[in-house]
Amino acid sequence: MAALRSQLALRSRSEGTDELARSQAEVIRLSQEMKSFTYSVSHDLGAPLRAVVGFAEALQEECGDQLDATALEYVNEVRKAGIRMRLMLGGLITLARVADGPLRPLDMDVSHIAREITDRLRKTDVERDVTVVAGDGLRAYADPALIRMALIQLLENAWRFTSARPHATIEFGSAPDGSYFVRDNGAGFDSRYKAKLFAPFQVLHGEEDLGGLGLGLAIVARIVHRHGGQVWAQGEPGRGATFSFTLPPGPRPRECKLQS
Repeated sequence: MAALRSQLALRSRSEGTDELARSQAEVIRLSQEMKSFTYSVSHDLGAPLRAVVGFAEALQEECGDQLDATALEYVNEVRKAGIRMRLMLGGLITLARVADGPLRPLDMDVSHIAREITDRLRKTDVERDVTVVAGDGLRAYADPALIRMALIQLLENAWRFTSARPHATIEFGSAPDGSYFVRDNGAGFDSRYKAKLFAPFQVLHGEEDLGGLGLGLAIVARIVHRHGGQVWAQGEPGRGATFSFTLPPGPRPRECKLQS
């Protein structure tokens, strides 16, 4: 009887392992299909969208004097909608690419990357009065290209959502629990909707007016999750927002044993 129970247990574990392998293979297959679909749709829609935007611009330039104010407004809305759709397709491709390829983690200086990004934002928007505080010596063991992409999304969001502040403040730092954060004193958001923040194309009220596409935070979440970390947000309307994320610690250095 004991031998029979042992054989049944081995068979059960074997079947469970086979089922897990089949499930993992199916997940990989569906993921590849989704990536192929995303690239195909983005490519196939790109050409007609360029044509729509191009003809709308041509109509404005060549026939603008023959159109009344209402017609010109309609043409301009068509052009803006086409440009927005093109940007959304580009964002979809970026979102798909974030999940591709192996991670190449290195020990990196995230403080330096954050300063590079905010310096660029200052140079492209010199009229803004923005105080940027970036913690010194913050490091992470992660893929530099992906983490740079995540920080670009977070810091550009903070820059955009503080645009109505005469004296804006943006801070990048690390909390006592080891998590990283980007904090601002901008428009904030209603915490009732924070579950929507990291889903693709979930644009909160007012974000479209500030140029948001609803993809930046989805890209951040995908990057952080690929590293095995977590991402979350806190905010209040009119009182700013804080976006936090964790990254797993890097490998421990090997101990050197002295030979006697």
